[in-house]
Amino acid sequence: MDILSLKAEGTNPSGVVGTNYCRLSGTSMSAPHVCGIAALILSRHPEYSNEEVTTFITCSADDLGEEGKDIYFGWGQINTYKALLASDGIFLTKKDLTVIDTPSDEGKNITVSWAKNSYSGIKGYKIYYSLTPFTDLSNATYFDSSPINNPEATSVTIANLGDESNGYFFSVIGNTEESTVKTNLTSFSTTEATYPVNNIINTLADNDIIIAGFDPQTKTFIPRGTSNNEKTLDIFRPDTSNLPNHPDVEFSSLSSTEDEEQEEDLPDELLSTVREIKTSSPLAGTIKLTIPYQINYSSSSLYAQEHNLRIYQLSETKNLWEMVSGFQQVDKTSKKITCEIDNPDWHNSTLYRIFPAILFAQSLNQIQVYPNPYKPNSFAHHTKIIFNNLTREATIKIYNLAGEMVFKGQEMDSDGKYQWQATNNDGNKLASGIYIYLITNNQGEKKSGKIGVIR
Repeated sequence: MDILSLKAEGTNPSGVVGTNYCRLSGTSMSAPHVCGIAALILSRHPEYSNEEVTTFITCSADDLGEEGKDIYFGWGQINTYKALLASDGIFLTKKDLTVIDTPSDEGKNITVSWAKNSYSGIKGYKIYYSLTPFTDLSNATYFDSSPINNPEATSVTIANLGDESNGYFFSVIGNTEESTVKTNLTSFSTTEATYPVNNIINTLADNDIIIAGFDPQTKTFIPRGTSNNEKTLDIFRPDTSNLPNHPDVEFSSLSSTEDEEQEEDLPDELLSTVREIKTSSPLAGTIKLTIPYQINYSSSSLYAQEHNLRIYQLSETKNLWEMVSGFQQVDKTSKKITCEIDNPDWHNSTLYRIFPAILFAQSLNQIQVYPNPYKPNSFAHHTKIIFNNLTREATIKIYNLAGEMVFKGQEMDSDGKYQWQATNNDGNKLASGIYIYLITNNQGEKKSGKIGVIR
């Protein structure tokens, strides 16, 4: 905020303009402007709460920087006129719009819904769409069947949009005969693209991939030749407000940092991975499910260990998240995880999401050490000795038969495993013989045993 202000007598601030004025900027200048808008809104609507006033100011701001709220511009530049229009219920904002791929159809259809506008001057609504975000209606396509003469309308379905590889952006504006209001009913695009997906499975000719209408990186892979042909499959983004938390541990305990503010932020990133899948009937065969993720945690957090991330399924009977059994592939380059699900019963809908799996053991009672004996030069071509089912940060010490410690290592990545190359602390290969391992942890547990090395 950069404003021109009266200069107090006897002062000499920087940015002096003329004799009696100076130019100032900063939060001390912007705060009075925001307070002024709030006062104007409350003068017209004293019944509004603080939260409502805040919403009107933020949702009507002119977006700057990255789309939506960002760390540099916040919600953007305040707009007094639009904030007052918003408080009067005269125009729609992004928060009023809901856009989804039309469920269980042959594609090319998207349903646009909006909150009914309370302004009496609105005669109906106009819908615009484009393959790119827009704020100028000249860059968008007008939907010819817009309910321009129906003020009670709250949704439309737009058909024949093209194939599902294209994402569309939408805006809804009020149709009014008042030119001054009409000019200022600013068009708002949705915050993300929506894809007109074909939700009917076709596995007669080839494998079929059905994506989520809100995110093409979320997808299911249905193999060819199964009995799933002509069944429907829909992927939604459900309400996450009442879902249970992590099944094993508190989120804050997953971080090794003592930054409490960071710990509080941990669950939010992965909460966005929740997906709901619903089919017209149970599917047959092995279906692959891919869910993307984004994490921005520091390297000191367990969340930074991406190989620990796994897809979980919500058990409705137990109301807890259970890890999907079987192999899961974590693609750290593309930031996505793929799991395989046999004969999924998605008829009544099922929820999935990504959690950091707790892969380390709770005690040393189930440790495994293999291969034993270790034969690197044999037909087996052993390359390492694996200590499995370790507790977090367990320490491994290797001794020769003379009682001399020749190697020391520690489990550090919370996956419950440690891989030893059968070398000493200097990196030199150990000679053939019998060695003693001693495993300890922070709980005071100890486990020992023998390892044979045959070269």
